[in-house]
Amino acid sequence: MIDFPQSGRMVPEKNLAEIRELIEGNYRIFYRLGKGKITILRIHNAARKIK
Repeated sequence: MIDFPQSGRMVPEKNLAEIRELIEGNYRIFYRLGKGKITILRIHNAARKIK
């Protein structure tokens, strides 16, 4: 994520280019791209629905 921050896909539920996600095991990691920084927004168990 640090080396290639845009490697995550855009989050379908949000449809915003700056909010992305990576899948790691059973988890979806949501993050926001900013100027020179990455902010982790949420780590979500993929087995559960997003509210």
